[in-house]
Amino acid sequence: MLRLIQVFTAALTIGASALGHDETPDLRDRVVFKDSDRDVLQCRVIEPFGEDEITVVRDGKKDTIPRKQVAEMDLVNDRLIAWLARRDPRVDGAEANFVLAKDAEQAGLYEMAALQAMFVERLDPKHQEAKALLKRLQAKGYGLVRRGQIRSEHFLVRTELPLDYAVDVLLDLERFYVHWWQTWAPKIRAREIVAEPMVFDIAVSQKKLAPLSSDRIPYYDPGSGNGTSFTYLERGADRPERLFELATEQILYEQLPTKAGMGRDPRRGRQILHRKAAWLEIGFGHYLGSRFGGPAGYASAQAGTPLLTKRSYRGVYSGVTGRLDLGITERWDGLEDLIGWQFSQFHDQTKAHEFRWEASKAFVEFLLDPSTQVGPKSKQRPTAPILVEYLRRAFREAHTGSSNFDECLGYPIEALDRSFSNWTRGRAQ
Repeated sequence: MLRLIQVFTAALTIGASALGHDETPDLRDRVVFKDSDRDVLQCRVIEPFGEDEITVVRDGKKDTIPRKQVAEMDLVNDRLIAWLARRDPRVDGAEANFVLAKDAEQAGLYEMAALQAMFVERLDPKHQEAKALLKRLQAKGYGLVRRGQIRSEHFLVRTELPLDYAVDVLLDLERFYVHWWQTWAPKIRAREIVAEPMVFDIAVSQKKLAPLSSDRIPYYDPGSGNGTSFTYLERGADRPERLFELATEQILYEQLPTKAGMGRDPRRGRQILHRKAAWLEIGFGHYLGSRFGGPAGYASAQAGTPLLTKRSYRGVYSGVTGRLDLGITERWDGLEDLIGWQFSQFHDQTKAHEFRWEASKAFVEFLLDPSTQVGPKSKQRPTAPILVEYLRRAFREAHTGSSNFDECLGYPIEALDRSFSNWTRGRAQ
């Protein structure tokens, strides 16, 4: 039985001016038109991946532009991607790193410029130019540190940890965000986050974590203020626990806001425990997050990183073949069960607890494996695009459950039971 521990979290309303930004409208994106004058619209492009049109916001008003009218776009994320690519661990010394701070300011990446100036001060506490740059940015409301809060372009960290840790976490999160933006955002036609940053509450230890249940596993709560990820930094660790897994979950909720308000409707009580695509959040988050690592502040995708241990694969195989004791309240009747698991079932104290986590991770990996196909031999299709379509439906349209998965798959999900069992057996050997 789930033993909830009550958490009192003050609702945050963090907008563009939450930490003191001036009132200058954010018009840092540029859309160049194909007309003879090459007219330029300064705005923010919030949906750049639409097939037939892009969506922009200017002066608080949203509008669409036919893609055929657009010659090119210069986006904040393009500049952020280029800047982070240059911010390499091999860039040595305060002076070379200060050049990056000035470049970020020139590119309109003001929060990143402030973070980089703080990093330069870490290298050289007497660096006067870095101090002057940071002072100038803070006068405009960027790079402010208030009540243990500091933000970057897309994220805000709230913590009692030293400032250096918070800066490194924000830089890591931005590197993960641009990796996501380049690889997965186009596939699911995600929207850019331009107003309220994604919030991470980072405790100084597991004991200090605002717990969801007695297991004290880090988690994302979409109903906490603007949505908050709760995690902690283990002593000696490079970064907080499940940092990139939680970032994946939060990005999904922010970039694919569901029409049904999963986790956001206050009339329905504590929605955190009733997210119907919990297996997908956890599995997809692990698929991306476990492949991201490296030095603090310089995280990157790590090729060849194993997603699960052989012990985990063996446990999943034992579970799906009925050889694992899941307790008297749980039984495995096939993948239809997995699709129906509620978020609360990932935070209970039953024997099946660990199996649910590992099976969800393995099932997402199985679906994204290029070798996984579905259908008769003459008409087999890869399952990766099917998962992407289901992900889009689950978070944008709130169409979840086995029937909707069947619709994306073109077959009942039971058609994958045997192949998933064989796949986990192969991974366990």
